[in-house]
Amino acid sequence: MGTRLRKSCIDESRSSCFPSSRSEQTTQTAAALKLNHLDIHDDDDAGSQGAVVKKKKRGQQRDARKNKSRRGLPQISMKVLEKVESKGRTTFNEVADELVAELADPMNSGLSPNKQQYDEKNVRRRAYDVLNVLMAMDIISKDKKEIQWKGLPPSAIEELKIERLGIRNRIESKASYLKELEEQVSPFHSLIDLIRG
Repeated sequence: MGTRLRKSCIDESRSSCFPSSRSEQTTQTAAALKLNHLDIHDDDDAGSQGAVVKKKKRGQQRDARKNKSRRGLPQISMKVLEKVESKGRTTFNEVADELVAELADPMNSGLSPNKQQYDEKNVRRRAYDVLNVLMAMDIISKDKKEIQWKGLPPSAIEELKIERLGIRNRIESKASYLKELEEQVSPFHSLIDLIRG
């Protein structure tokens, strides 16, 4: 009896899986093809839309990187250095304010006020960092709130040229001193040779 139930269940499941007539078979096949066809198109459309969205995002990311590269630490450092050098005497706030005004992007007017304020604070913070580094390198000096330009230190090549010139002068002076000593010693050598001989 248990085998009959299993066999009848299998027969019933086969009948539901396999159509009994040819017309049912063709309609089911046609419907399946249409659905498969639609699924393929939907996947392609979604994939192509996803690709377009990804391309747009990549383009926006590139644009954002270009704008940020204008405000990177190397660019800000050069601008701070130029400003302090051109003015001679200035203050931290004056340099930071000018830098923020110069780097304020007219294209960013669509940004939220919080984002603009964050960018301004970031630029100001970087300007202060650069000024502190310049002070540590003894390029500028600070007296209370005033900054004074001292000048760039001589480059390593200039320092090496000066050092080389000094060493050459010392070598020349030592060579001339050695020559004097040899001239003083030579009569003694000749006297020793006469006594021995």
